[in-house]
Amino acid sequence: MPRDLKELERIIFGKDMTDKEWLELNKEVDEAWKRSTDEERQEFEDSGAGDMLGQIIEFMD
Repeated sequence: MPRDLKELERIIFGKDMTDKEWLELNKEVDEAWKRSTDEERQEFEDSGAGDMLGQIIEFMD
């Protein structure tokens, strides 16, 4: 069963992962985003998880 944005948010803030795992998580967030309501998306944005994930992906290069 696909994970929702709230669960992915907890993973982003609570886990230390390899580059490959972060890239996979980024794909999973993209898929969850498509299935989420506007309210869920806003909560995810407000949490800072999306910004944090973006920075992690950016600094991998």
